[in-house]
Amino acid sequence: MAAESSKKLTFHQLFAFALPGFALSMMLGPIGNFLPVFYAKHTSISMASIGLALLLTRIADAFSDQIVGYLSDITKSRFGQRKPWMVAGTLVSMGAALALYNPGPEAGFAYFFVAVLFLYFGWTMVAVPHMAWSSEITRDYNERSKVSSFSAVLSPLGFIVILGVPYLPFLKSTEISPQAVAIMGLVILVALPTAVGWAVTVAPRGHTVAAQNHSLRDLFNSVRSNRPFWHFMAYAAIGQISMGLLGSAMVVYMDFHLKLGDKISLIFIVNMLVMLLTVPLWLKIVYRIGKHRALAASGIFSMLLLPLVLLIEPGPDALYPFLAWMVALAVAGGANALAVGAIMGDIVDYDILKTRANRAGNYYAFMGLLTKASAAVGGGLGFALLGAMGFDAKAQQQTAMAIMGLKLTFVWIPVFLGFFAVALILMFPLDARRHGIIRRRLEQRTARNAAGATP
Repeated sequence: MAAESSKKLTFHQLFAFALPGFALSMMLGPIGNFLPVFYAKHTSISMASIGLALLLTRIADAFSDQIVGYLSDITKSRFGQRKPWMVAGTLVSMGAALALYNPGPEAGFAYFFVAVLFLYFGWTMVAVPHMAWSSEITRDYNERSKVSSFSAVLSPLGFIVILGVPYLPFLKSTEISPQAVAIMGLVILVALPTAVGWAVTVAPRGHTVAAQNHSLRDLFNSVRSNRPFWHFMAYAAIGQISMGLLGSAMVVYMDFHLKLGDKISLIFIVNMLVMLLTVPLWLKIVYRIGKHRALAASGIFSMLLLPLVLLIEPGPDALYPFLAWMVALAVAGGANALAVGAIMGDIVDYDILKTRANRAGNYYAFMGLLTKASAAVGGGLGFALLGAMGFDAKAQQQTAMAIMGLKLTFVWIPVFLGFFAVALILMFPLDARRHGIIRRRLEQRTARNAAGATP
């Protein structure tokens, strides 16, 4: 097992494994960015109703994570634990994406709510087993960061492809129009089954250290006593509330305050491309100072940058200063895509050492429960705050009160929460040295078990 756990993965295997993230970011990324604003402008649903729908669907999705995580942990098939769930989730996701990306002007709360609910459920069936698989494909501390680095590159690329749709030459404008959104849906219907099919065919299953069965009661007892997990979840929850608020207001700020509505896709494409270019840099930083310290550095830089956006004056001249700000924000935030999933893999190893059971699926599902619920709270509060302060997506001019609410939601509340998150992650206990001890003990246990089983 020691040799297997340290075996280097090939480029082809790493690429295939990370490819589902490319398609999932195509499908889900717009929900956290421009799709709510699109629905507010082009359908009959209000901004406040969008916020409520996103809050309710995120909470429901967070609980469905637990079911999928537990079932994928106990699934036994000749294809492994994770791959069958990813294939099934692909089918659910395709049906939901077809509906969500093709709304009519009469689409209201029920339409948006049901479409997003099933899209999240399909995403869960693919993403939770995929994240659990990442903890099994390798157990090397630095190799895990390399696995995450491939996901950190391919996931933004998927979002870039979707953002590029409004720039197709046969479309009349570069705005997020109903025709552009419908084409996005067609792209997703092709990309998702292709990506998942490639991953489950090419990428190795990995190695399960402990295959001992566990009950739901064992699961909750294990999670309850895992202090590194709860420490990390406290950091993630506060961070996700902060990002949920920021995300709910970013497109609104660009469109309605800075008057850059026709440049939204371009701005996000530049942001994502820069994030891709920073992956090698952040991988080196992670290797040098560790995952949790890299997250802290990333958070500090991001929180210092956020208030600078308020210096940009609205109008046509805002494009280049805002692009520069988004580039800086992309550089500062690059550690998140690399370190979060890799840290969860280390936490799973800690649990395996303590309990002798592999609960990777449920640990990633619990992470999904807490972070999605937190993001839902942040996003829901963001839209609720905008609505309460008089923001109207169909109005030509916003009031001073609405603009003040926009700035609070987009900058000041996220900054306040972000510094709390940084303080928490700096105190995270599982570094490279401690994880090395855990890994060696797991390998020794496996070796003893293998020797005992040898006739």
